[in-house]
Amino acid sequence: SQNNYYDIIISEPSNPWIAGVAGLFSHEYYQTCASRLTDPGMMVQWIQVYNSSDEIFETILASFSSAFPHIQIWWGSPGDLILIGTRQPINPDPDELILRMQRPGVLNDLSKIQIEGPLALLSRQIRGAGSTRYIAPRTTQLHSDFFPILEHMAQSAFFARTASGLWRVYDERNLSASNLLLARYLTLHPLEASDLRAPIINQ
Repeated sequence: SQNNYYDIIISEPSNPWIAGVAGLFSHEYYQTCASRLTDPGMMVQWIQVYNSSDEIFETILASFSSAFPHIQIWWGSPGDLILIGTRQPINPDPDELILRMQRPGVLNDLSKIQIEGPLALLSRQIRGAGSTRYIAPRTTQLHSDFFPILEHMAQSAFFARTASGLWRVYDERNLSASNLLLARYLTLHPLEASDLRAPIINQ
């Protein structure tokens, strides 16, 4: 409905090399999603780095940030990234996030994907919400419904079986000072011996 607004929109389409799917990664699609969000609302977008390329990653990131200038990047499963975009800066409270993790339904869902405890979840964030807004390079063209460059790039990468490693440029986990939720969490909750023995999936 044109009168409906949402706090969150989640987009997990199939891979963009499939005919027609690239339209769900376009500048216009993201603009439409942004227009249907409440003021503090967020957009969640799945992307893959397998059968991809640095050019594809940069194009999707540029197109996504054209509508959502404040972004976070999280690891999903191996080979998958999750972009979280907002129109306004957000400053999540890690302790509030951990409290919500304890809800039975949430806890059960997270256990199905082998996320046990706050460290396993927070270690998957690779770019924090408080980072300087992403500005696409001038050479990066947006994927548009009127000039759908991702259609060709995605199919080429699929047949070439290439992958993108460009996400590492945005990885803040090795920085001494970062905006990651994990860094903020650890300042208030120092690691204990049991934490060091807990399985944490690192990418």
